[in-house]
Amino acid sequence: REAPRGRRRPAMQGRVVERKRDDGTVQKELFSPENLKHNGVVLTNCRTYGAIVAGAVAGVLGLTDLQGVVCYLAVSAVVSLLLSRALGTSQKFFPSWKSLAFDGLMAQASTFILFWTLAYDVVHLF
Repeated sequence: REAPRGRRRPAMQGRVVERKRDDGTVQKELFSPENLKHNGVVLTNCRTYGAIVAGAVAGVLGLTDLQGVVCYLAVSAVVSLLLSRALGTSQKFFPSWKSLAFDGLMAQASTFILFWTLAYDVVHLF
């Protein structure tokens, strides 16, 4: 659908990310905001499922205190590793490797705790 004459559609704005190469030069890349948002949603979904699995495993195994937290961090590391292996290089899909490795890590902690306590109570208390 074309815009009526006299009216202009707003230009799609992107996000410019600068990266330093090994030789010291700076490379600029343009990322689409819609694609970044979609990639973030997919990453959040993967982390949510990982937190559910980690919580269920920690609860069923009867892990308590620091052992449960270590289980969550280990599963989160595995999810990040699997995503980075599946994507090849994260630079095509995320502005930095930090966003792939750490975004949503603390946000999914409540999901982990919910399923951890639920699984623990079902298996060990009832």
